[in-house]
Amino acid sequence: MKENSDKPLKTQRKWKLAEVAGLLFAVFSTLALTLHAATVFWWGPDDGAYAFVAERILRGDILNKDIQDVHPGYINFVNAGAMAVLGENAFSLRIPLIFLAALQCIFAFLALRNLGAVAASAAAIAVGYFGFAQFPNPSANWYALAFVWPILFAFRMTGVTEFQRLLLFGFLVGSAFLFRQLTGVFLGAAVFTILMLNAPAKNEDAASPLLANVVFGIAFVGIGTYLFFSSNMAGFLMYGAGSLAVLGVAAAKTRLEFREVVRVAGALTLGSLVPAAPLILFHFFNGSFEMWITDAFIAPLTLVSYDFFDTASYGILPILAGMGVAEGSASAFFNLIYWILMMVAPMALGAIAARRIWRDQNDELTPIIILAVFVGLVSVHYEIPIYLYYSAGMIWVGLIASTNTKFRTPVSIVTISVAFIAAFFHAGQPSTRGLVSIAHGERVAQEAYAIPGAAINIDANQADLYLSAMDLVANCSNPEDTIFSMPSAAEFYFLTKRQPPVRYFSTALGLHNKEDAEALEAVFLSDRRPSVVFDQKADKYNSEFLDGVRKQLRGAEYASSGARRGVNAYIVNYRTTDAGCANSMVIWNIDE
Repeated sequence: MKENSDKPLKTQRKWKLAEVAGLLFAVFSTLALTLHAATVFWWGPDDGAYAFVAERILRGDILNKDIQDVHPGYINFVNAGAMAVLGENAFSLRIPLIFLAALQCIFAFLALRNLGAVAASAAAIAVGYFGFAQFPNPSANWYALAFVWPILFAFRMTGVTEFQRLLLFGFLVGSAFLFRQLTGVFLGAAVFTILMLNAPAKNEDAASPLLANVVFGIAFVGIGTYLFFSSNMAGFLMYGAGSLAVLGVAAAKTRLEFREVVRVAGALTLGSLVPAAPLILFHFFNGSFEMWITDAFIAPLTLVSYDFFDTASYGILPILAGMGVAEGSASAFFNLIYWILMMVAPMALGAIAARRIWRDQNDELTPIIILAVFVGLVSVHYEIPIYLYYSAGMIWVGLIASTNTKFRTPVSIVTISVAFIAAFFHAGQPSTRGLVSIAHGERVAQEAYAIPGAAINIDANQADLYLSAMDLVANCSNPEDTIFSMPSAAEFYFLTKRQPPVRYFSTALGLHNKEDAEALEAVFLSDRRPSVVFDQKADKYNSEFLDGVRKQLRGAEYASSGARRGVNAYIVNYRTTDAGCANSMVIWNIDE
């Protein structure tokens, strides 16, 4: 790919007062925003799952042997480390991510610093305000996405050989993959695209890009398949079309010959084996290798089969906001503009990125633009507002970088304005806020309570449910007894300090066929049957595989304790004769 006529970006110069002020404001406001949001936002199924797995690891259980999880592993060991150092509560898992959010503000500022103080400050604010502050959850995605920045700076490194740089790329992409698989795949596609564009053939007239185009074709088909099964029209237009266009144009432009592609791919693969080696050895020596492969690389594929993935769409957000404007809502007016810009930004970025590649515009900004396009694919997985924020910060950074000098300052100002709307109307709001309220930008005042084990201020209704569940389990089971929560809701295990009678904490991940369902039913007929069972019949992860278990719960072995806030509870019969248990059962039943 040919170089354009732009002068290379300067790498060293003195800091200006405006730059220092912009960076400090972005970093400290992000710290304040994320700290506040992290203390008031609770996403029970995710928070509970991450905390429960981390706690089990600290208790000596072997990941994927004694307890199932769909992530490759590093996220669980990081969470276990955070819990060991900072305390055995859910908030401890958020503390590293609070500081990581601030660190990424610094990286974003440095990445765009040579474009001026306004552009760099806008990038830092976008990364901070659109990131962890909007979804303060210890998700593997936040760690995996953070590898964008070392990947970016690896492209700018000096004093290393090309082979060393390729090994580093492989290490970084492999590490991201071992936090979250899909995110690593998308970053890998971005890195390969950039490398193919940045490495001209030694003899362009004689070069045959066949192998490079085969790899691009595989990436195109793979991402296209992902989009077909995961995206609705809005998600495809926002993120899918641009990434496919970039792949197509890059394939047309690359001239790298066969041996060079093999060399690049080989070095990347070799580098990726370095972060994989500790996990492979861990599972090999603990006898969990086959279960690790099944849990981390096969079971996740079943998640996309649930209907709720198909019904979610980003397109509903501006529609609902428009309805709010028609009703006279001032906040809905600002948020109508907000959602429109949030949808237009990734589409514009994808179009600009493809156009730059087609016109052979290749400079130090190319990597960040292409990385931003592929990061957007993360948000396609599930089109609900919180998933939008996984990529939003990077999208706006890429948009700033992709605009020419004439429009860069206006785009930066728009970015800052949109980020401020995100911070004011959406950061630090409870997860119980409904979709209409989110679309309108309605701030919800919540009566919150801190409960043991969480160290997070939880909505009063949720706190009531968990505290009642903790009381029920404490009085109707012994510490060595098991309980069961179905289909998911691992927070019940973590908060009550009990374990399930099976390896999995979610039936969505553990029940794949009739044989799995029969094995679970057999547990309920054995002496390992759980003392307490929580059943959320309206949960989105329900399936027909649970019908047999529910039939047993209505049989002679269990007594119904009624329902509380949509959660039915069942107690094994021999426990119900205890006065404390009987009293807790009466207290539990508040739903008619």
